[in-house]
Formats: sequence, structure tokens, C-alpha cells
Amino acid sequence: MRLSAETLLVLADGSKAVFFRNQGFNGQVRLKQLQRFGIENLASHEMGWDRAGRAFAPVGARRSAYEIPDFHEAEEARFLEDIAQAIEGEMSQGQFFRLVIMAPPRALGLLRELLSSDTLDKVSLVLPKDYLNTPISDLEEILTRGLH
Repeated sequence: MRLSAETLLVLADGSKAVFFRNQGFNGQVRLKQLQRFGIENLASHEMGWDRAGRAFAPVGARRSAYEIPDFHEAEEARFLEDIAQAIEGEMSQGQFFRLVIMAPPRALGLLRELLSSDTLDKVSLVLPKDYLNTPISDLEEILTRGLH
């Protein structure tokens, strides 16, 4: 299988994502960045309260702490929802007929839950690893090997 110009390549994790298109000919992979997305990684205390709330039993002196929600996890899930919508938007415009996703397993699982079945049917390659900090030349080589 070849990576055609009609293939959208998505690299994503919970806080960053990059969309690419292949501009190579005759089986060559030459990636062109289309869009870059990201969210600011705030400290937990900037995202919400920093201490667990307390619950008191109606009888006696028993107390227990509420579980503190993981604000980073919730923010990552919201970010991946936005990325899934952006993927759906790109795929629905008719410019792309194939989809390649390169993401860590957790982000990949969330994206699979969020993407429509029509879009998932267009997935031609999934690489369950974080490649966001990989140089483009190395990505091109990885894709060349992964597609042959």
C-alpha cells in the first residue's frame, strides 16, 4: 500500500496533535504539515482545587475524603474530542480518502471511541506509539517501512 496525497496523517497525544499530507510521488513519502493543535499544560492547582473534599457520616465521627478528579485526564479527553471533530471535518470535505493515525495507545483508544464508523473504515494504518517529537525525516522513513 502507498501513502497517497489523499491520505490524512494524524499524530496525536493528549495535549498535541499535527495533521500531515503526503506530497511524495511514486511511493515516496514527503510530508507537509497542514495543521498543528495544542493545549497549555497547566499545573493541577491552576485547573481546580488542590485538596480533596470531606464527607461526614450522619452518625458518629467518621470522615472520608472525596476522590480528587484528575483534571489533566479530563482536559486530555476534551482535547482529543476536539481532534476527533477536526479529523471528521477534514475527512468529510472530500480531500482525504484514507487515514493514518500515530498515537500512544491511550489516546488511540479515545480517538477510536470518538471517530465515526465511516471515518474508522478509512483507516489504513495505525501505529500505537507517540511520534510527536520525531523529526519529519524519521517519520517519512517509518511510514515508508510501515507501508511496504
